[in-house]
Formats: sequence, structure tokens, C-alpha cells
Amino acid sequence: MRTILLLISMFISLLSCSTNDDDTFTNADILGDWIWLQTTGGIGGGMDTPETTGQTITLTISETTIKEYIDGELVIDANYTIELDDYYGEQVQVIIMEDIAIGQRIRYLDENTLELSSHNMFDGFQHVYARE
Repeated sequence: MRTILLLISMFISLLSCSTNDDDTFTNADILGDWIWLQTTGGIGGGMDTPETTGQTITLTISETTIKEYIDGELVIDANYTIELDDYYGEQVQVIIMEDIAIGQRIRYLDENTLELSSHNMFDGFQHVYARE
């Protein structure tokens, strides 16, 4: 009887285990239009928002390109890939854009809020966007 109870309790324990998939997603999850909410970081650790800068920034992400618009003007039009990379011992997804040296680490804050952070930089920037 003890063996059966032990096996049942082990089985229930295994079923209750879960993994943290917050940072794991497919290309399809990032596709669409994103509106800039804020940028923090840099050496001074400041914060910029549309209210403080007077700028509207949007990202349009397709299966192969990222386009960034500032006040409706196209400023970046780049092909990209999403690759896994090591970030202090953890595998994270990073957007690698053609002709742009610094990759952007991808993290969802929730299903409609995206954070792109300068990858492997202590004084980098974190850009937060909301799905349009």
C-alpha cells in the first residue's frame, strides 16, 4: 500500500510541475504592429516615453522584416532572424537585424506587451511596446 501511495504522490508531483515559458514563443507571436510605451536604461538610467519626447514610435514586424517608424517616418527597414543565445547561463531569444550590430533580447511582459533589450550590455536600453 505504501508503494502505491508513494507512486501516486510522485505522479501528482510530476503533473504539477511546470516550466516557465514566458520567454519562449514562435515568430508568429511577435508579428504585427507595436506601439512604443517607454525606453529605460543607458548609463544615466533615465526613462523616455512618448509624453517626454513628443515622439510616436511604432514597429511593424513581418515574418522577415522589422520596420520602425518615428512620427510616421520610416527610419529602419531591416531583415531579421530570431536566434537562441546565451545570456548569463540562460538561453534567450534574440532578434538579429541585418546591418545593425546589437541584437535585441526578446521578452514578453504579458501577451500584448513586448520588451526588447540591448543584448549582453550592462548599460543598454530596454524598449517596451504594446501590441496595436
